[in-house]
Amino acid sequence: MSSHTHPSILHTPNPHTIFPVNAVVAVRPPTDALRRLPGHQRRLTELGSADGPFLLQQGSPQTMSPILRLIIAAALTLSVRSGSLQAQNTGVPKSLSLPGGRTSLTLDLTDQDYQLILYSALRDESDTTRTYNFTVAGSFATKPVVDLISKSVQETHDHHSLLRHEEAELATRFRETGVPPATKRAIPFQVGSTRTFVFESFGNVSTLNVTATLAASNSRAEAWIDNNTSAITTAEAQAQIDQFTNSTYPIVTGVFGEPSDVDSDGKVLFLYTELVDQVGDVAGFYRSKSLFSTQDGGDGNVADMMYIGLDHSDTFFESLLAHEFQHLINYNQHVRVRNGPSETAPINEAMSHIAEDLVNQHTQGGNPSNIRTYTSNPSIYSILAESAHDSGVRGTAYTFARSMMESFGDDIPTQLVQTSLSGIANVEDVSGQTFEQVYETYLARMFLAGSGLNSSYEFTYPFFTDPTTGGRSLPVPDERAINPDVLTATGSVKAYAAASIRLMGTGVSSFDITTDISGEFRGILIPLPRGFQHNVALKPDYFAGYTFDAPITGNYTTGEATRFTGSTTLTENNRILFRFDPVVAGLDTVEFSADIVNGQFALSVLFSHDRAGDYEMSIFSGLQGESLPFVGRVPTVHVAPGSGTVDLPSDFFSGIQLDNTVSTEVSAGDAVRLSGTISNASISKVSFEFTHLVTGEQVATFMETGSGSFETVFVFTPEQTGSYILKVYAGQAGNSLPLLGEFRGFTVTEGSGEILIPVDFFKGLTLQTGMPTDIASGRAINLSGTVTDSDIEVLIFRFTSDQGDEIQYQIEADQGSFQKGAIFRPSQAGTYKLDVFGGPSGGSLPHQGDFSPIVVTASDGPHFLPIDAFSGMTLDEPLLTELFSSGSLRLSGTLANTTVTQIAVRLDSVDGSVRQAEFGDVSSGQFDVTVPTSGMAIGDYTIVVFTGQAGQSLSSLDSVGPVSVVSSQPRASLATSLVAFGSIDVEDTDQQSLTIQNVGSQTLTVAASVSGSAFSTPTSAVTVAAGSSSSITIVFTPSTDGGSTGTLTLSTNDPTRPTIALDLVGTGAATAPPPVPVLTLSATTLSFPSTEIGTSATLTVSLQNTGNADLSLSALSVDGPFSATADATIAPAEGTITIEVVFNPVAAGDFTGTLSVTTNAGDDPTQITLAASATSSPPPPADATLLGDIDGNKTVDFSDFLSFAGAFGTSSGDAGYLALADLDDSGSVDFSDFLTFASLFGKSV
Repeated sequence: MSSHTHPSILHTPNPHTIFPVNAVVAVRPPTDALRRLPGHQRRLTELGSADGPFLLQQGSPQTMSPILRLIIAAALTLSVRSGSLQAQNTGVPKSLSLPGGRTSLTLDLTDQDYQLILYSALRDESDTTRTYNFTVAGSFATKPVVDLISKSVQETHDHHSLLRHEEAELATRFRETGVPPATKRAIPFQVGSTRTFVFESFGNVSTLNVTATLAASNSRAEAWIDNNTSAITTAEAQAQIDQFTNSTYPIVTGVFGEPSDVDSDGKVLFLYTELVDQVGDVAGFYRSKSLFSTQDGGDGNVADMMYIGLDHSDTFFESLLAHEFQHLINYNQHVRVRNGPSETAPINEAMSHIAEDLVNQHTQGGNPSNIRTYTSNPSIYSILAESAHDSGVRGTAYTFARSMMESFGDDIPTQLVQTSLSGIANVEDVSGQTFEQVYETYLARMFLAGSGLNSSYEFTYPFFTDPTTGGRSLPVPDERAINPDVLTATGSVKAYAAASIRLMGTGVSSFDITTDISGEFRGILIPLPRGFQHNVALKPDYFAGYTFDAPITGNYTTGEATRFTGSTTLTENNRILFRFDPVVAGLDTVEFSADIVNGQFALSVLFSHDRAGDYEMSIFSGLQGESLPFVGRVPTVHVAPGSGTVDLPSDFFSGIQLDNTVSTEVSAGDAVRLSGTISNASISKVSFEFTHLVTGEQVATFMETGSGSFETVFVFTPEQTGSYILKVYAGQAGNSLPLLGEFRGFTVTEGSGEILIPVDFFKGLTLQTGMPTDIASGRAINLSGTVTDSDIEVLIFRFTSDQGDEIQYQIEADQGSFQKGAIFRPSQAGTYKLDVFGGPSGGSLPHQGDFSPIVVTASDGPHFLPIDAFSGMTLDEPLLTELFSSGSLRLSGTLANTTVTQIAVRLDSVDGSVRQAEFGDVSSGQFDVTVPTSGMAIGDYTIVVFTGQAGQSLSSLDSVGPVSVVSSQPRASLATSLVAFGSIDVEDTDQQSLTIQNVGSQTLTVAASVSGSAFSTPTSAVTVAAGSSSSITIVFTPSTDGGSTGTLTLSTNDPTRPTIALDLVGTGAATAPPPVPVLTLSATTLSFPSTEIGTSATLTVSLQNTGNADLSLSALSVDGPFSATADATIAPAEGTITIEVVFNPVAAGDFTGTLSVTTNAGDDPTQITLAASATSSPPPPADATLLGDIDGNKTVDFSDFLSFAGAFGTSSGDAGYLALADLDDSGSVDFSDFLTFASLFGKSV
């Protein structure tokens, strides 16, 4: 091996160090030592590691007694004989044979699943494209069949197979004729020399002569550039071959051996020509025919050359040159040096991809892409494929070779290349195992590596395990599942290609496997924890051109954010997107995106709780606003269900830093506050847009980002419940705003309580209280608060109905404060949008925000204007909105401006007619003005108020309307629609008075009636004069416990409210029963042991008080040869009295008696039966028994062992179960019983 090292391949000294076979210990050998073991001995060592705990617990076989060793051997033999597939340990693979093409499995799926891997072990298939079918059927209820292999592969031009076929033909020819000797080049070429090369027909290119110029040269390589290309400069070519000579050449030759030198110049030749790019799906190639003259079957170039295309990035050439150079060495070592056959295409390509690893070009060479292709559809990519042009074949060949290196040492590439063998024979020779053994280890390792299920080195595969997280660093081969919902899986595989099936279910289930006999199927079965998912952690540089700061996870949990940060060498890209496509129906595609700034990106992935499931993750990156090119894919990622609230992190959206995390589940009526800062100074506008996933309804807001910050508040109404997608846009005001990011799964649930507009909902102002969004007519609306924008001097609150009608309130802001009360009339019921405008007086008023919907409903009863309905004025009392034609309007209160000396009030008809104003004096702000309404026409009017100085022109203060002039009539007014009683004892009585006010101009009559058995009224009728009030009494007398309801109905002569119904509610509480003691005996019979005359026996009985009052013992008596005493006479609640009863016989015989106790827990004494027997001598001892003496001969001997061994492994209910062998009474004869039996063996009573 060369002294050059590389992180991808660890060089270990002395790979053939032999460990003694008897070195069986429970601790695994160190990694470096274990890697040096030959494969068969490594497995012995690991077997010792796996089984070591048993041997260590019992001692080594050399120190065990002969009989104990015999027992262990017999027990283990019986265990193996009686075991089944269910007895496998989790994560330990088991090989399956399928004689006759079929087999059946009976598995216990109670608490685990199984991974079944099927492959065709057909070695001599001449047609490597042929497939072999299989069916796996579970014994569940009838369900449809699912096709296991549903993916297709795109056909590609198989140009590389032509090259490998040529290599094989030439190798066969030379094995018969001998390899032509190297020739000496007559005159060495100098830089600037020209030469003609033959480019023999290949792919889309016909045979051509290529005239090229030697552009660069050094001690190991020459760079010839096609004269017809200008895609590479002399300096670039020189740099590439210098890197090749200084780095690639010594590393690759140090591992694989020396290259050919057919022209004896000690150099290899690279021909750079765009013809390579025209071949199709080829970046470069090595052609063995170039080594030979036309007479020897070659193309006549007679050069150790490689053909290099030019349609690649600069970073790709290092891996390309190393890759093709290995092909040249491989052919030389197999054919020219050893006169053997050329290597098979898959293994040859695997060695070239390992060469890329050696020069630190794992990603650039496309190995991750090859692995992704293979793992996405493993059953169609054969390790024995005739051609390795397909990316998936390269993926399986490469991972197979890496697996061999893990098993047999890092010199495997050297051994596979420096040999006269090829293909299967080559693998078996270097491994010392059958090809099937090596392949099955590979298949099991491909599933188990990075799983954490099996710590055995044979299956940990460090190359596939992330050293930081211990997770899976490359994709797991694709699988399908059989479960009670999917009965049968069918599919096909190629020779030495595999399919994986997850077997799932409940309880003991059977599976039938049927395969094409000609396919010579074999299988592997691996027990798994139920619902097991790999912890995927792909390498940070897994995707070409992108380097993540941490491994790329494939496991997520709903509600838990995962942060991805990293960089890209594609600095022109400014956008990256992660897309998760569900692998089964029922889930939506989920996307997460972020900006790339100066080559750096940061992106958060967060799933809502309804997004749990399996997805395929794809990454795209490119330019914002354009279609993003595909970067790569993770075939399967798992999103596990989480719990708790789901909060958006403060840095979730690219370019925005939120001030706080944001809950993604809110209730209708809850305020959703979004505020933060913008990192991009050019952004002047931000929009948050919520789109309902079912209705498509949008709730959105646009915000200016003054000083780089923003703030907004959302409120969802009950009509807007459901799931939303939240999208955030940001950009320049006046332009289309680019998308910054989105979150799918924002949920609005039904809330409780009243929906209020938050006090800080509108820009530039703070309301005094939250504004209701569901308003009954007559309910006062408080349009009051303070302005936070000093430029706001005037505010307008405009309510616009769905029909376009407007109700507008203009309010002056005085010293930063504003105040106004308002109501809706019944005629104004409807749905409204509220817009708020604010700005300087006399100027345009900017929009400060809007809210919808606001729903106004019509309600009964007289309505009153609130005392602050007029700006700059406070009324003494609410003002009735109805004025009676025989009465007047009285307006009294206090003006805010105390310098005013006169006020005028006028009623203007809504039809435009104006009436004479009524004037009044104002003193210290106090005023009282009466406007007669007698003779006024019935209709709606506006109250207009003017104020100023007496004797001068008065200015308009405010106007409020409409108010209505109606004919003279009574009007009933009540302060409530509910009479609520509290909780009172059953049969008790409570009463309340209901006040009825007559705000009309005529006498009001009211008749009262009550429904509901618990309610009544002594007031059947009342008469109320105009302007007066009266009361009605309601009585509540519950007869049962629990809630009671009723209705108070008032019949009136009010033409607007002829019937008024009020709800009555109350609760009756049951009277608590008096406390009482409750007697509970610990025993009703006392049976004494046999007692010798002259001795005594004592037993006790407890009187337990399970009641809630003291228990008193008033009398205690006993008959027969017994006596009794109590330790107390009072037992409090939950207390105990203990009575001691003594049997003191004076004669032999059987005796009975009665213990009687009298307490306050019952009228009759409570009795306990006593029974005893007396003897004149001690009773005989019981027969002695010995645990493990199964045959009852009072010795634990070999006869007992045979009985024990026959029952070993059985459980209660099994045919062979023997209770006497179940020494710990656990219900099964297991290893615990065996240890006890072994310790008793040979003992006697």
